[in-house]
Amino acid sequence: MIFKLTVGSQLIIIPLVFFLIFDNYYSIKLFHEKVAESKRDTITLYMDQIDSELKNIDAYLLRIITSDSNISNLENPDEGNRMAAKVSLNKNIVESISSYQLVDGIYIYSKATKDYLYSYSARTNYNERIAMEKYTISSIENGTSFNKRDWFPASVNSSYYILRNIKVGDTYIGAWINVKTFLNYLNGIDLKQIGSVILATSSGKPMNNIDYIKNNKIDLSDHLKSYYFSGSNKNFMVIGKDSKLGSFRLLSVNKDKSLLEGLNSIQIFIIFIAIISIFLVPLTILILKKWIFKPVNKLKFAIDKIESGELDYQIKDEEHPYEFMILNKAFNNMVSQIKQLKIDVYEEQIHKQKAELQYLQMQIRPHFYLNAFNTIFSMAEMKDYKLIQELVRYLADYLRYMCKKDSLLVPFEDELKHVQNFLQIQRIRSGVSLSCEIDTDQRLMDIHIPPLILLTFIENIVKHALDIYEPITVLIKAALIENEHDKYVNIMIQDSGKGFSAEALVKINQGIIHKDQGQSIGIWNVKQRIKLIYGDKACIKASNSNNSGARIDIILPLEKE
Repeated sequence: MIFKLTVGSQLIIIPLVFFLIFDNYYSIKLFHEKVAESKRDTITLYMDQIDSELKNIDAYLLRIITSDSNISNLENPDEGNRMAAKVSLNKNIVESISSYQLVDGIYIYSKATKDYLYSYSARTNYNERIAMEKYTISSIENGTSFNKRDWFPASVNSSYYILRNIKVGDTYIGAWINVKTFLNYLNGIDLKQIGSVILATSSGKPMNNIDYIKNNKIDLSDHLKSYYFSGSNKNFMVIGKDSKLGSFRLLSVNKDKSLLEGLNSIQIFIIFIAIISIFLVPLTILILKKWIFKPVNKLKFAIDKIESGELDYQIKDEEHPYEFMILNKAFNNMVSQIKQLKIDVYEEQIHKQKAELQYLQMQIRPHFYLNAFNTIFSMAEMKDYKLIQELVRYLADYLRYMCKKDSLLVPFEDELKHVQNFLQIQRIRSGVSLSCEIDTDQRLMDIHIPPLILLTFIENIVKHALDIYEPITVLIKAALIENEHDKYVNIMIQDSGKGFSAEALVKINQGIIHKDQGQSIGIWNVKQRIKLIYGDKACIKASNSNNSGARIDIILPLEKE
């Protein structure tokens, strides 16, 4: 009885001691994770606010490039026109700089005429303005620092700046922000809760608190998917977020001792209980080792393996108390399920992200825009101003539609107008006979469909079926399909070209096209998007018409809202 009582009591005490120690270790780790999660959320919020401000500045600079005709007049040989353009542009940037609280300076520089237009915020001083002007002009003339497509850091006269530069022809437009302005902006939205705030380059070079980072040997270049510890004694927690619009990052650096303040007494108390408990059970250590410690250590080792990423690890079947054998079996089953779930979630996220990326990439058609501008230039040389006006009007409508379509679904009528606008541009640009016939019930004009799916197939027609020697006719027809439960719309796109090859029909209809096939990336993108939106309720069918030409049928559930 005494033996059983001793064993029974110690079977309670020893697991409790182990649990306290184990819980202490994981409590600290969990505390780190919770602190890191809170600070990371705050850092992410503030970085998103910074990116939002930078995005607004980008939008303003792009509006000047695309909408202000004075940009092109900066290189006008006529002195009067050039002077008028300079005055107008300078007025524009001077009046606009106050609208962007982060911007310290906006400039426009013509490499051809050496004209430098500028506007500065009241925060800047004379020496800083002169230094930035010299740096900007020197970098543009040398072409060493400004061949970048996003915001990038630069050191000028021992101060750090974040710069943006956009080139159009021989004209450059850009903006710059002093790192101190970033820090003042962050102080204005209260960063006390996340510790020391550091702005650094993407490579980890600090742009403020440089001596603090250097003296403590803190590495700021590690990945920012989670927190990590750095410093000479690994006693600084580093959390951060990379900017989506530039090659810099915002970080929070906290000393681990300050994070654990108040927990030391609890740790000492737990250790004291563990020591006392261990001295109470010296005579039963061998039994406890066999009954408790060995299977628990094996389980802990397995947990460490899983934490390190070895999801294939399984606990071997050995002779243990029945309860631990059940636990080991359950643990192995759980690890197998976690592994499969992780793979499924990861693959789903990857597929969705790639589909969204392809959708964004589909909206960026630099060759189309460049060809359109080259056509306008050629017309300008021939002084065909009426045709230029017509093409610019269609191109403006085209770009307006492309820039504003961020909705999941758009009205069918808007998509048809966009297709007609695209065909008008192609007709003017190529000079070939290209006509479009639309046969659609007016009641279907207010249905909603995913944006740009019609344009994708129209572009394929222009790319593959357009012939300068023979006229091409495009027919777009929409019809309503009804059954007992649902309503569908069948959108047919047909051309008068040579039609699909047998191989292309098989690939499209059987869904064996892939995102890596350059010529089919548009069709792959459309199929992925309608699958994400409608699931198995929508489909795309390819065929060749009885007479000639390719035919695409897009069948979608009826959406009016």
